[in-house]
Order: sequence, then structure tokens, then C-alpha cells
Amino acid sequence: MTRKRFMLEDIAVSAPGALLLTFADGERFPVRLDEIIARHPTLHALSMPDVFATAAIGEWKDTVIWADDDNLELAADNLRALAVEQAGD
Repeated sequence: MTRKRFMLEDIAVSAPGALLLTFADGERFPVRLDEIIARHPTLHALSMPDVFATAAIGEWKDTVIWADDDNLELAADNLRALAVEQAGD
């Protein structure tokens, strides 16, 4: 079973390549994905603002998915870890 700290309650696109994530435990984190998108060819489509703007919470609330494409999906636990790292914690 997924823990609340890894379940998404809300997401918002705050800029191209950036999200604001709200988790079920009440924590909110901004996260930048530019470097990940640039490093992974499979995520290249996310460099297009119109595709990135389609960000949505996945079916089980444990992923973010873009353009309803399973190939453009990132796990919430990894996103949270990245956001904490970017915040310097």
C-alpha cells in the first residue's frame, strides 16, 4: 500500500518544466524537471510547453502522467525525493 507521503492530492504546472506537487500528507513541493527531461530522450516530448501543460495525477495517485501517455509518467516518490533534494534538504 502506498503511504500518504507518496500519494498526490494535487499538481499544478508552475512554469514549463516545473510543477508544484501537493501530497496526501499535506506537504507541498515545487520541483524542476528540466535536467531530467534533457537527460532522458524518452521524456523529450515534455520539453514542449503544450505537452508539459497536460500534467495530471495518475490513476493510483502515485504518478504524474503527461498527455495520457504511459511513456511520459514519473513516480511521485521519485518526484518528492527530487523536490527535497532541490530544496537543499
